[in-house]
Amino acid sequence: MENFEKEINRIKIFIPSFLSSLSTVRAMVRVYLREHRISELDEIQLLSVVDELTTNAVEHAYRYDKGEIKIVLNFYKKTIFLTVEDFGKGYDEKLDSKEDGGFGLSIARKLVDVFEIEKKTKGTVFKVEKRIKEAV
Repeated sequence: MENFEKEINRIKIFIPSFLSSLSTVRAMVRVYLREHRISELDEIQLLSVVDELTTNAVEHAYRYDKGEIKIVLNFYKKTIFLTVEDFGKGYDEKLDSKEDGGFGLSIARKLVDVFEIEKKTKGTVFKVEKRIKEAV
């Protein structure tokens, strides 16, 4: 039964890697979080993380070229599990500095409880976990 409960709240979103697609993702994620009664602060923090990771995929993984971004959200035992996956160039640690792109990933790391980067042969998977408070 626990596996069923773990899977029942999972959604997957596939979007084309265009900046214009990111507002759609933001809206879909916001609806998901509100359906699960996530606090406003947690919602804002998670939306900021989603914005950062999807924007990075568009800019760095695909360099504004066409591709696909996969976003998976799951709410289980008062934790939001989020993955953002691209199938592009792949993550380059050398670009994770202030000189090469800003503070985005550093800020995203501080907003969540778990922040992992998995490099693949083709692409990158960002895995995020955030324990949440229910909205009142």
